[in-house]
Amino acid sequence: ADNFINSLGVSWRLDDNATGVSISFPLLIVKNIEAPLIGGWLVNRVYFEGENFNNYGYNILYTPSASRFLDPYLSAGLEVKDVFKDTNPDSQTTTDFVFETGIKIRGNVTYSPLKFLSFLSPFWGVRLGVKNTGIMAIDNLNYIVEIGAGVW
Repeated sequence: ADNFINSLGVSWRLDDNATGVSISFPLLIVKNIEAPLIGGWLVNRVYFEGENFNNYGYNILYTPSASRFLDPYLSAGLEVKDVFKDTNPDSQTTTDFVFETGIKIRGNVTYSPLKFLSFLSPFWGVRLGVKNTGIMAIDNLNYIVEIGAGVW
């Protein structure tokens, strides 16, 4: 149980002026999976964002390490927008492929002036990325910022 709790990541997310929450957890839910042949780790990431959390996405995220201060990451998955049509009757629910890449800066706050944050997790980090929506064209790019607790 302790290993599972340490494998969760919860972040505040900013995506193209839409705020939300991102949750990362082991690929097999209760077990972390190392990427075959290349090393690193594969994890699930689910995010909810927008007004009334009417947009959500699911990605499989790859990162080379769970402990280094600075690491790149890649993620790919699906994003669903405008789920709750009752807030805007003219909107349509859309599902698109999304690809995201960037860097994650993480550190152990236990021995820092921010040690009061360690009650959630000793590891906190910032993820800075670029996301493309759509599979064939690279023309819908936006920036991603995530700040939160957990190694992922």
